[in-house]
Amino acid sequence: DAGLAHDQIGPWAKLSRGTLSTILGKLEEVGLIALAAPGLAPQGRRQSRTFTITEAGRSRFYQMMRDTSSNLSDYQRLFYQKLVFFDLISPEERLLLWSHYLTYCQTTALYLQTEAAALRNELAGESNSVFREHALKNMKRLEQPWRAEVAWAIAERAREAGTEAPETAALDE
Repeated sequence: DAGLAHDQIGPWAKLSRGTLSTILGKLEEVGLIALAAPGLAPQGRRQSRTFTITEAGRSRFYQMMRDTSSNLSDYQRLFYQKLVFFDLISPEERLLLWSHYLTYCQTTALYLQTEAAALRNELAGESNSVFREHALKNMKRLEQPWRAEVAWAIAERAREAGTEAPETAALDE
């Protein structure tokens, strides 16, 4: 259903029925999905096809869920997509993914913090104080969402583990 796909990919990406049909055809062709039995298809006004995941598809799904090294530049978006399917993996696998995501967020925040310090040192002699002030504010603005993401990941990982999240700051100022 294009509406379901739209809900998953968000308002900025478009997925037409033609594109969805092509993707489903390719998934079927490589054996990751198969047409479902006729009785499983929902009855509606429009003719549609219903698919089921194959064993190969299930194996590929688990492989992709456990993958923490591909597409690191887009990992945050991929992690959010994985979250929707956390109920389909074991608690141990969820904890592993939370731990990896937490490390990813901490690394990103630390990188931005380090870059801001380097910029602060580099601009120390800058005579244009307005430029210096805006450049440093921008670096701080880039870092803040990652600090919030670290705090959220700590709390969610603790919830998943059945423990309380520590009250200490995720990163030192």
